[in-house]
Amino acid sequence: MRPLCWLAAGILWAGATPALAAGKITSMSLGSSQAAPGRSVQVTLGHAGPTCGYKLLLGDGSAIGPKAAQGASVALTISYASSGSFSVSVVGKKKGNHPACVLGAGVQPVSITVGGAAPRSPNLGSKADAIKESLADPAPTSPFGTKAAEGADALMPDVSNLTLRPRLESVFFVAGPVGTVSPAVLAPGGRVYVKGKRFGSQKGALFLTVKGAKSAFPQYPSGEVPLGDLSWSHDEVNGKIPLGMTGPLESADVEVRLRRADQAISNGLDRQFAVPVETRILKGVEGEVRLIECGDAHSGGGCMNHAEQCTLDGFHNNLALTTSSTNRDRYKIDLEDGWTLRRVAAFEKTITGDDGDYSKLTEPVQQGATSWFGAVESYTSSDDRVSYCVKIEIQRPKGAY
Repeated sequence: MRPLCWLAAGILWAGATPALAAGKITSMSLGSSQAAPGRSVQVTLGHAGPTCGYKLLLGDGSAIGPKAAQGASVALTISYASSGSFSVSVVGKKKGNHPACVLGAGVQPVSITVGGAAPRSPNLGSKADAIKESLADPAPTSPFGTKAAEGADALMPDVSNLTLRPRLESVFFVAGPVGTVSPAVLAPGGRVYVKGKRFGSQKGALFLTVKGAKSAFPQYPSGEVPLGDLSWSHDEVNGKIPLGMTGPLESADVEVRLRRADQAISNGLDRQFAVPVETRILKGVEGEVRLIECGDAHSGGGCMNHAEQCTLDGFHNNLALTTSSTNRDRYKIDLEDGWTLRRVAAFEKTITGDDGDYSKLTEPVQQGATSWFGAVESYTSSDDRVSYCVKIEIQRPKGAY
């Protein structure tokens, strides 16, 4: 018998390629928490690591970016045309070839109060200002509207058939029982608070709309996710994002919008949405894993002897002095209760012999799939032994079940 030669345990990442390191937004601060309409305020972002992409959300429906962050800090200038309280937040967003920035644990939305009088056109009163706003934000679905002040009649057209749409000015999020993937990112079970004007006294609807593929939320084919448990007033509304949502597990762009009782729809405020994920190693003793066939060498072998620690495991001895052997241990995985395959977390194997002996999966593990049918193939030359332990990680939306 030849001397034993033990190889170090290897780890295979199914289908994975080396990930590019992303930079990090480490802090966010405002030069001032108060400003007058039209006045500039500086926002400073701390940055560490490689260049990465980000987007600054101003809380009034507008945003800056995506932009690239590099160096120790990034300075931007923002301003608001109207008074109100706004929540300024930052999210990671891919910029060109630069990956999205990772947000540090201490990066939280910051608030700014905009007050005081903005510059006004000469000889026009507050009613004329309201008419200007209605022209910029019309909703031709209602028979009532705001009429011009007498002094502005010569300057303004007739707007008696127009109404003012509801307007969202700021939005913030309070994490629910399943938490959140990062600050300022919406998640199931959390509560969304919006402030603005012209919401009306009767309860309407608060909802999220998906920007891009509507299939991101399979339970809501229209692409509109209604919020429940609404609290409603003419200038403040809050509602709860439903639990049990199965996507997207990766972040997606959404808009927060409000529909008034008369069906007039507000402007949208951009946010990111993601479902927090729970993961675990699938164990061979669980009902989702079935051994279809355990291959056999000349002098025997075995499968699923360590099912408490491994998803798939087996060993094969080849005590023949002149004959090599190839064995295939066939398995079937069928997941339930919202679990999907994530990756091969580890492929631990021990092989004696150096004549091309190996142990490998015949089929890749596809992330997001609910089933897998394949085999572990092992080759042993004469007088050798191979053993393996495959650990497969699975995932599902946290709090969905």
